[in-house]
Amino acid sequence: MSNLSDEERRGLVRERLAQWAHDLNEQATQWDLETVKHLVVLNAAGVAGAATLITNNSELKLGLAVALSIYVIGVILAVANLHLGALSFNEMSEGINERIDNEVDNVQVPITAKILRMPEKGMPRNTWAVRAGKASASAAILGTVVMICMLLIKSA
Repeated sequence: MSNLSDEERRGLVRERLAQWAHDLNEQATQWDLETVKHLVVLNAAGVAGAATLITNNSELKLGLAVALSIYVIGVILAVANLHLGALSFNEMSEGINERIDNEVDNVQVPITAKILRMPEKGMPRNTWAVRAGKASASAAILGTVVMICMLLIKSA
């Protein structure tokens, strides 16, 4: 890369950053699909199971209603994870495109390895998306534990 002119180097860096921005948009799409496939389906199955058990177990209605509520919260958190994750990747992509405009295309700014740093834009949302995802998975586990406890109480 040292044999290239400044213009050629900037073109190469621009191309790589543009590809990175494109890849982040692709990750946003994949994030959406994977989140729906796993967290929503997992918690929705818990909702269905708890609702079915509530209709057949009048003495356990309160405990099963707690499990049902936990699963519903898990579904809501999964949707939050989905939305925040997609927004964060789109913001990261925008940040990279801004970097192209402000740093790569500006001949006054020298090109250094710093140009390939992770984008700051979108990271706070990404952190919240991860937290929502972990909370959704925790809700699925907690809802299942509550349901198992209710079933063990009934069988005792």
